[in-house]
Amino acid sequence: MHDMIAYWAKKTPHAPALLDDDELSYRTFDQVINKVAAALRQWNLAEASLVALHISGAKALYVLERALDRLGMATVALSTLTPLGPQLALLKPAMLLTFKDEHADVYPKTGVLTDDWFAAALAGPNVPPPDRKPRPDDLVRVVVSSGTTGRPKIIGVTRASLALRNESSVFMSQFSHSTRLMVPMGPQSIGGYIAPFAMWSLGAVVTIRRSANTYEEILRLRPNQLWITPGQLEALLNEIPPGAPLLNGLRVTAMGSHVSRALVERTRTRLTQNVWMAYGSTEITGVTFTPATILDRHPQAVGHVWPKVEMQVVGEDGTSLAAGEIGLVRMRQEGVFSGYMGETESATSPWRGGWFYPGDLGAFTDDGVLIIHGRAAEIMNLGGVKIDPGAVDEVAKTCPGVADAAAFALADAAGVEWPWIAIVQSEGYDPAGLLSVLKARWPALRSLKVALIDAIPRNAMAKIERQTLKAMVRDAENAARGATH
Repeated sequence: MHDMIAYWAKKTPHAPALLDDDELSYRTFDQVINKVAAALRQWNLAEASLVALHISGAKALYVLERALDRLGMATVALSTLTPLGPQLALLKPAMLLTFKDEHADVYPKTGVLTDDWFAAALAGPNVPPPDRKPRPDDLVRVVVSSGTTGRPKIIGVTRASLALRNESSVFMSQFSHSTRLMVPMGPQSIGGYIAPFAMWSLGAVVTIRRSANTYEEILRLRPNQLWITPGQLEALLNEIPPGAPLLNGLRVTAMGSHVSRALVERTRTRLTQNVWMAYGSTEITGVTFTPATILDRHPQAVGHVWPKVEMQVVGEDGTSLAAGEIGLVRMRQEGVFSGYMGETESATSPWRGGWFYPGDLGAFTDDGVLIIHGRAAEIMNLGGVKIDPGAVDEVAKTCPGVADAAAFALADAAGVEWPWIAIVQSEGYDPAGLLSVLKARWPALRSLKVALIDAIPRNAMAKIERQTLKAMVRDAENAARGATH
C-alpha cells in the first residue's frame, strides 16, 4: 500500500487525522512523521530491521510506527503491562525504543525517547525520507498470537497482507471518509494496528482516549464507530450512569472473543441500539461482520463469511461436513498468512496443509450462517459429558456478586477431568446461589470447585487465557497441599 497519510496531507490538508486533546490535521501529522523519521536515522538501522516499541501513549506510538515505515522498517508493539525481558527474548528485534531510562540496560541496542528528544525532532526541518519503492513482500508488522492454546507464536504481516487486511476491515466495517473511530483494544493486537491504518487509508479520523473511562471519552470525542472487545464493552457499560440517554449515532462492533446475547441486550438498553459483531483471527483477519440481531435467531452465531475468505467445517480426517454437523473450523485467504515466523509446518501446527485451524468448533446453518460452539481444546469432558466453558462463564456472570468468571477443567493424577470455575467477586456474592444455578443448568458440574481470584487472565484481545488460569489454580492447589504436610 502507498503512504496514504502523505496523500491525504495533499488532498485534504486541514482535515483531522487524530483527535484527542487537540486536533491533528493530515498536513501536520504528515510533517510530524517526516521529522521523527529524520531523527530516528541517528541510530543507522538497516532497512527491513525489526524495531520494538515499548510506548505507552497512542499518539507517540502512531507517529513512530508511521515514521519507521517510511524508513522501510517493520515494527512490533510490546505490552507495557507485562515484563519486558521475555518479550524481547521471543522477538529479538534489531532495536528497542522506549520512554523509560531504566530499560536502557535491558537490551543491547536501546533508544530512550525523552521529551527533549521529541522536542528536538519536531524542531527539525520537514524533509521526507529518501524515496523508496515498497515491495509487496516487505515485512511491515510483527504480531504475537494470543498464546491461549499454548506457546505464543510470531506472525509476520507483509505489505501485501496488510493491504488485504485493510480491504476486509474497510468493507466489512463499512468505514468511510466520515468515520470517527475509537479503538480501546491494545496496539499489540492486530485489530489495534489495522483499525487506525484503515482510517488513514480513507482520510478519516482516529480518536484517542486520554483516560481509562471509555464512556467519558465517547462523550468528549464523539466517535461514530467503536471497535471493542467484549470484556472492554462490559467495563464500558458499567461506567454509564443511570438514566443516561442512548447514543444511537454510535455503532459498536464487539470482536476478539465470544459475544453473548446478554451482553448485546445490555448494550442495546444502556449504550446504543447499533450493535455489530466480528469474528476472525490474528492470522487470517476478519472473517465475518454482522449485526448482533442475528443472535435473536442463532444465539451462538457469528454471521456469514467474507467472500474472499474460504472457510470449512471439517471432521478429524479433514472431510468437509454438511450443514448442522459440528466440527473443526478451518480457513484460508491467499496472500494473508502462510505460517508462523521461525516455525515449520507440522501435523499438530494450527497452520497445516495450506489451512489455518483456529481451534474453534463450529457448524454452518442451511443458509450459510457460521455457528461457533467453543474452542476444541477448552471443552470440558466430564465423564463423557462435553460442556463449553464459555457458556458456563456467561451464566455465572448473571449471578449476584460475580464480576467476572471463567470455567475450566483440571485433570487429576489419573487423567480424570474435574470442573472448576474462577470467580472475581463483588458485593453481594453468594457462593451457594452460584453453585445452585450452575448445577441446575449442567448436572455434570455436581463436583464443581470455585477458585476466588483478583482478575481473570486475558490477552490483548481480552480472550480468557484458560491455560494460564489452569496453571495458576494448579499451583495454588499444590501449594495448599504442601502447607498441610
